[in-house]
Amino acid sequence: MLSPNTVVQPDVFVILNAGLAKVQDSYIAGAPDLVVEVSSPITAIQDRNKKYYAYTQAGVIEYWIVDPGTRSVEVLILEGGEYHSLGVFRGQATLPSQIVAGLTVHVEQFFPKK
Repeated sequence: MLSPNTVVQPDVFVILNAGLAKVQDSYIAGAPDLVVEVSSPITAIQDRNKKYYAYTQAGVIEYWIVDPGTRSVEVLILEGGEYHSLGVFRGQATLPSQIVAGLTVHVEQFFPKK
């Protein structure tokens, strides 16, 4: 639950130790530190509009949008109340994270080997 009127179910979310008080028995009260959404043709508009806006308003620091169609991941960082793209990454590229220093996640880890 991002706010009393905004409930979303991200595909993956991360809450750092400092925010563990947000974790309740059956829900998260507040914004995760990182949200990952795996887009599909059906969810792409919602991921880039409704959820994008909801995560911005809630203060989700990092938002990764995974696109299986292009086998890419866009990394968005919240700065000054708006998301700024750090880029769209593909292949063996390492995704940059500002919330977890030294995090090593490669784009290819999101997709099955061909």
